[in-house]
Amino acid sequence: MWNNAENIDIATIKNNEEFKDVVKKLWINAVISPYLMYVRVLHELFGKDRDTKITSPGTITDDSFIDLEYQLDAIRMGIDRINQYGGVIIADVVGLGKSIIASAIAYNIAQKEHINVVVICPPHLITQWKNIRHILGYPAQRYLVPEKLVRLIGGVQKR
Repeated sequence: MWNNAENIDIATIKNNEEFKDVVKKLWINAVISPYLMYVRVLHELFGKDRDTKITSPGTITDDSFIDLEYQLDAIRMGIDRINQYGGVIIADVVGLGKSIIASAIAYNIAQKEHINVVVICPPHLITQWKNIRHILGYPAQRYLVPEKLVRLIGGVQKR
């Protein structure tokens, strides 16, 4: 279906009302009450766990990397998610330091307990990840590209 996607209409005369109902339910179209906005602001300002002790990318690299607050927050949150759920996915737009965040998370967890790190990335980033490993000192065991991961977990059934 993906190859023929340009031929598939999302909103048609037949499903127009249903489509309008879906659009109304999207968060971007929601009207937030002042109280809920106030609670959200309080959570953003004071809800972050600043007590979690981490070794920052700057400390790990003797200040070769700058410690940016949003990255430190992401490192703390990533460690929390790993402890809570057993893993974390780090996703953001290009250039915000996902590799640095992920490496610092691996470094911090490795300091507390023995872990095996598996880096899943596109083929063109494997060299970068291997270089970052030497800079940030996290214990990477394997580097997988998404295609190898699919084969490793048993593949995807063709339709």
